[in-house]
Amino acid sequence: MSAAAMVVHAGSFHEKAECQGLAHFCEHMIFMGSKKYPDENELDSFLSRNSGSTNAFTELEYTNYHFDVAPDKFREGLDIWAQFFIDPLMKEDSVEREVTAVHSEFEMAKTDDYCRKLQIIQEAVMKKDHPQSGFFWGNRKSLWDDPKTIKKTAYDMLHDWYPRNYSSSWMKLVIQFSPHSLDEQQKWVEEVFSLVPSRNLQKALDEPDWSLGSAFKGQNVSKLIKYFPTADGHTVDIMWSLPSQKEFFRVKPLHFYGWLIGHEGKGSILSYLKQKDWAHEIYAGNSGQACEMNKYHSELSIQFRLTDAGLENWDNVLAVVFSYLKMLETLSEEDQLRIFNEIKKIEAINWATKEDKKAMQNCIDAAESMIDFKDSKRWLDGDDLIFDYDSQMLRGILNHMTAKNCTVILSSKNYESCVDIVEEWMGGKYSIDDLSSETIESWANAPVLSELFVPSSNKYLAEDIKVKEDEPSL
Repeated sequence: MSAAAMVVHAGSFHEKAECQGLAHFCEHMIFMGSKKYPDENELDSFLSRNSGSTNAFTELEYTNYHFDVAPDKFREGLDIWAQFFIDPLMKEDSVEREVTAVHSEFEMAKTDDYCRKLQIIQEAVMKKDHPQSGFFWGNRKSLWDDPKTIKKTAYDMLHDWYPRNYSSSWMKLVIQFSPHSLDEQQKWVEEVFSLVPSRNLQKALDEPDWSLGSAFKGQNVSKLIKYFPTADGHTVDIMWSLPSQKEFFRVKPLHFYGWLIGHEGKGSILSYLKQKDWAHEIYAGNSGQACEMNKYHSELSIQFRLTDAGLENWDNVLAVVFSYLKMLETLSEEDQLRIFNEIKKIEAINWATKEDKKAMQNCIDAAESMIDFKDSKRWLDGDDLIFDYDSQMLRGILNHMTAKNCTVILSSKNYESCVDIVEEWMGGKYSIDDLSSETIESWANAPVLSELFVPSSNKYLAEDIKVKEDEPSL
């Protein structure tokens, strides 16, 4: 298959408060025909006849559009698709239908516990009126009803926002099409995409104010949230908001600590908690999702799936975490470098042996990397590989992971009777209180447990991953 992806460096952070979800709505409306191909179904019909598909998604800082099609139809498909960035119609008679489509996606997401907890954090802990605390999904209320309070419609808001935030100056295009030469492919791209307007803009007119810093900054984030989930089971999440780590991709310090904390072998947090019958699963680190890694902040979080006894002892569970962090503070330079190099080697092996992705996924990933990495050499591997060791940077992360600046979320259906707040958008039920000074002090003074230690050297890591062709047959 041949494929293409276009990333527009404008997303949910660029929205206006009076029409939340507008970037997502724009992503839907842009497919509704163009001046050259006015039929709303032109692209879908063309792709369905030629083994292709198309999709898009809206992130906080950008929007990603992509399609694939049979190679012999790529040139024709590229022209139809490109018109959405050249002269989209976004007709008024399509608006209500696409608002309904956005609302349907919201309805499917609103029962997801991850989404609900994120929305609760935005409502209960983040600064109000900060771009991070917005409602990014969009629904009928935010797109159809709210604009009317300022005597506007979703159509008005869309046609005002689109030319302010979509320009060729901050679009990144990737194509993958093997049967033709690079020169021929470049010629096609120049012929088609040279018509995408720049509007003489150097940056989006609704570019967020990055100098605001994190939405958690200056807030009392030492909170205990109890949440009534849709799924069964008990979990506890502890999270820290750190300064943005996006530019430190060569070191990937959050990956380093996620790997160590999430380790499940001898000496690990989970191994200790299993012996206590308090937890049976752990997740640690940063997922890389936009809400956890953006220009405003980076999140490091730990989640445990708890037993009934673990839920009763949730504060002791987290005391073990702080004991482990205290142990890491005393980690020798030799051990820190050894572990870093092992993680680096593991990622290099994973990179070298990973399965080939489909053409469209290659384009999606590379286009996003063009936004994230200034160095073109890292557009293919910058997300995956680790490059540089920086001891000071690694140790500096621990300074942010204290008992005084963490937010804790307990999730269990046991809390049905004690949650008294309903989150505005997704309807998640929760309660919120300050973490007690006694709890914070006990975590800060947690002793280092002798049962906790870092993993020993992994002697089974491959030194040479080349396939040997001269081995005798068995």
